[in-house]
Parts: sequence; structure tokens; C-alpha cells
Amino acid sequence: MQSCITGSGTPDSRYIASPEFVATVLHFATILECPISAYGAYCIIFKTPKKMGYVKWLMFNLHFWSSLSDLVMSFIGIPYILLPAPAGYGLGLIDAPRLMIYFMVTLLGAIAASIVALYENRFFILFAQKSRWATIRKPFLLFIFTMVPIFFLPPFFNPPNQETGLQIVLSRIPCQSPITYKNRKIYVLSLDLVIPLACIAFGTTIHAISSITFGTLIFINLAMLKNRIYSEKAMEIHKKFAHALTIQSAFLLSVVLAPVLALLWIMATHHHDQALNNFVFITLSLHGAGSTVMMIFVHKPYRDFTFSKICFCSSKWKQAGDEIKRSSHVSVII
Repeated sequence: MQSCITGSGTPDSRYIASPEFVATVLHFATILECPISAYGAYCIIFKTPKKMGYVKWLMFNLHFWSSLSDLVMSFIGIPYILLPAPAGYGLGLIDAPRLMIYFMVTLLGAIAASIVALYENRFFILFAQKSRWATIRKPFLLFIFTMVPIFFLPPFFNPPNQETGLQIVLSRIPCQSPITYKNRKIYVLSLDLVIPLACIAFGTTIHAISSITFGTLIFINLAMLKNRIYSEKAMEIHKKFAHALTIQSAFLLSVVLAPVLALLWIMATHHHDQALNNFVFITLSLHGAGSTVMMIFVHKPYRDFTFSKICFCSSKWKQAGDEIKRSSHVSVII
């Protein structure tokens, strides 16, 4: 199968531009992601101290959607997208490109909504339980999570005729062969880029602004309203968790937002480079495993437990592991 090298009309025969490259890389990625995701879930469920009880299941919610998104992209769906069409087909277990495109975008929305929920929960528990936000937060969270399954529906309301759409796509990418990987058919999502671009931009903007707003409010209040925290020790715990959560979510947002922004740029500028398309979606498919590793290293209970098992000969990490066990019996909840 061949696609054009941008601006040359020359067939792109590079292996990194082929569907075989994407399938091979993501099959190997799946082998690595599954144990990493399972270990991350174990840490959250069994190694989260009770003093982090309010955020335990919110963290698990974020981890679940991130891991499921990885699984869909790297095993079940495996997208091979012919941007800026937008069109493509799946290389994975299920040959249903229309459904897989919807699930992939929706799962990214669920990840963003889970990050918003984490920050909102911290802000509410620490600073806003007796404020007007207590009455507004439920409708706000309902809106954020309701938007997840519906914000990318408009492109599916009026899909183009697939035969006609395919011919138009092939005319835009003249060197693209209609013969695909294992004879799977190319699905054309839309011939009008405005609708998918607007949907992605809308969802990205809403979730990014919400996360940044709550994160900023948390740090401002931690710095200025110390009298609302019962002790310096509790203040330090809140600060450490806020910093760890910020690092984790910043990493997750960067590995999701950077590819999304790249997709928006590719579609807006009508740029076609299949190797670039492939790397964008490979990066997206690895975000869950990367976020899990980051979570384990930035949250002290998970980090100490992990190193106490890896560095079993080190008394420092063994002592840290014993402290985690004792902390699981602490009844203080923040």
C-alpha cells in the first residue's frame, strides 16, 4: 500500500508510513501496557492510604479510562488514519472503523473529564464545602460527564456516501491505493473538516479550561488560606498530593493534548504525511501506560511500595513499605 510524500506526488514507500509498522509497534505496546495497567490498578485499590480515601476511586476512574483507551487504540482498534481526509481503517481485533473512531475520541474525553473531577473534588473538599459551589458542582459535573459521549456525535449524523467519499479521498491523496491492510475497507468519516474540527476543539477547550481553573484555585487557596487547614502536617500532606496530582495530570494532558493539537493542525492545514499520522496515533495509544508509570513515581505511597519490592535488600525502602502497611490502618481522611 502506498501514500504520497507531501508535495512531491512520489509514492511513500517508507516502512514507518505503512500499516504494518503501526500494527507491529502497537502489538508490542499491548504486551507492555497490560501488566503496567494491572499493577497500577493494584496500587490504587490496595496501596492507597485511607487518608487519601476521598480521591481513591476518582484516581481509579482516571486509571480505568486511560487503560481502556490504550487497549482500544493498541489492540482492539489500532487506527490507521489518512489525515487530513479524515478517513482510515482499523488494523485491530474488531473491524468496525466507524465505531472505533467514536470510542477512541470518547475515551479521550472520559480521561479529560476524570481529570476535571479529581481537581474539582480536591477544591470542594478543602475549600468550598460551605460555599455556593456546593450547590453548583453537581450540575457542573453532570454537564462535564454528559458531554463525553455526545460531543463527537455530530460527524456521525450525516456521513458521506462511502463509495463517493472514498474516490474524493483518493483524489486528495493521489498515490493512496484503495487496497488496504488485509483488504479492510477505508471508512470516510466526513468530507467537511469543519464539523470534526469544531467538535474536537470544543471538547478540548472545555476540559482544559476546567482543569486549569480548579488546579489554580487549589494552589492559590493552599497558599493564602492556611487557617482552613487544621494543622501544618495536614497542610503539607495536601500540598504534596496537589503537587503529585499536578505532575501526573500535566504529563497525561501533554501526551494527549500534544497529539490532539497535532491532529487539529494537520486537518486545518490540509497537511498529509502518513508517517506523521502514524506517530501521532502511536503516541496517543501509549498515554495510559506512561501515565501509570508517572502515577507510581510521583505518589509517595505507590513509589515506596514499588521500591520496597524492587529494592528488597534496601532497609530504607523496606522501612517505607512497612510505613505504607501501617498507614492503611489510619482512619484520618482528607
